[in-house]
Amino acid sequence: FRSDLYYRLNVIKVYIPPLRNRKDDIPLLISYFIEKCCRNNNLEQKKISFEVMNCLLKYDWPGNVRELENCIERLVVVCPDETITMVYLQEDIQKTEYTSNFSESLKKNYCLNEIEKLAILNALRKANWNKTRAAKLLEIDRKALYTRIKKYQINKDK
Repeated sequence: FRSDLYYRLNVIKVYIPPLRNRKDDIPLLISYFIEKCCRNNNLEQKKISFEVMNCLLKYDWPGNVRELENCIERLVVVCPDETITMVYLQEDIQKTEYTSNFSESLKKNYCLNEIEKLAILNALRKANWNKTRAAKLLEIDRKALYTRIKKYQINKDK
C-alpha cells in the first residue's frame, strides 16, 4: 500500500475478532455461503450433515471468513448429493479433534514438558506436519522446533 492510501482507509478502526472466537457465527455464515454458492452455480439447495457441521465448528479458521467461504464453496461444488457429508470435507479440517483434546489436556495436571510437547504436536498437525509453518504458529525459530522435536522424540506416526 501507498502510505497516503493507508491513512485514507484508517479513518475509523473497526475491530472484528477472529472467527475462532466467534463460533456462534459459523452456522449462520455456512447457511449464507451455501445459499449463495448454490444460487451462483444454479444448483439445488444443499444441506450439511451433523458430522461436517461439528468439524467446521471445531476448526480454528486461520483464514477467517474468507477461508470458511472457500471451504463451503468447494463442498457445494464437489458434492453431487443433496447433503454434504464427511467424504467431501478436506482432510485438514477433519483432523480438528486434536485441538479440543489439547485444550482439555491443559486442564489436567501436566508438567511443563508435557504441555510443550502437546503444543508442538498440535502445531505440527495444524500445519499438516510442515515444520516451518508449525514454527511460525508456535512463534519460535525453526531450529528451536527441530531441537524440541528431537528432545520429545516426536514422529508423524505418534
